[in-house]
Amino acid sequence: MTPTLTYEIYRQTHNKLQEDEFKAALPAARARLVAITGRDIPSIWELDWLAALSELCERVAGAGYAEEGIKQETIGGTTKVYTEAKANQGDVDAVTPWLYGTGLLYCGLA
Repeated sequence: MTPTLTYEIYRQTHNKLQEDEFKAALPAARARLVAITGRDIPSIWELDWLAALSELCERVAGAGYAEEGIKQETIGGTTKVYTEAKANQGDVDAVTPWLYGTGLLYCGLA
């Protein structure tokens, strides 16, 4: 069974979304992560899975570079440039830092 992600848990590892944005993105993000990992998440990996789900919530909501394909952004005098590979990153690439070594990657892929 998949663990439940609350906004309070989301805020422990991520911070780009407000609560209403988080709630709107959560169903689609959960579906996308379950497609990657399957539904059976061992309790030892629940926190890693929830962090990966938090990452996908931000992608679904379009927070940051991932959904928009943004390669550069400037705020005030600070400019952030993303590499082409990072701008074109897919869901599996986005959750790999959280799930690497858990055995969960690709478990849901047929």
